Amino acid sequence: MSKSVLLSLVALAALGGFARAQTTTGVISGTVVDPSGNLVPAAKVSVTNEATGDIRSTQSTSAGDFIFPSLLPATYTVRVEMPGFQTFRSTGNVLTPNGRLALGDLRLALGTVGETVEVAGQAAQVETQSSENSGLLTRDQFSMVPTKGRDLTNMLRLLPGVQMTGDQDALGGATGFGATMGAVSGTRSADQNL
Repeated sequence: MSKSVLLSLVALAALGGFARAQTTTGVISGTVVDPSGNLVPAAKVSVTNEATGDIRSTQSTSAGDFIFPSLLPATYTVRVEMPGFQTFRSTGNVLTPNGRLALGDLRLALGTVGETVEVAGQAAQVETQSSENSGLLTRDQFSMVPTKGRDLTNMLRLLPGVQMTGDQDALGGATGFGATMGAVSGTRSADQNL
């Protein structure tokens, strides 16, 4: 077995432990209101994973709030139903790994449940409830590592909140395969050698 293959296997094994420790689920939340902005309690709220068709349901609280914790990263359709109001349906809500998608006020229109108000193609949501940084390296980015001359350690540098420590080259990058990785999002102080 060549030295480069062996080193690659060691790096993947080390990254495997790092990846398992990361949270991959996210949260979708919002508030159900009527046309006047009054809170609507006990409305039936559901989220549907647009790729798999999986559905989760809940009811809005007495404050009109709802929350769906521990959702897998995906694109979701949010549906709100309440007697005396038209059904509200919002598609294309993208939830990222470890993301918190706050939909804000979902305003119901007066009418019957058989009528539907549909909202599609929402703009990217701005995170207002957390200062957390998160990022995602895609399968395509990893598949291009050998062709672009990068090692996996340098790919991790692309994620928000990752700081490299140890020997630095002229451009400020960590040098060598055994470069030391330091704080991630300011929560780790112990160095890990990859």
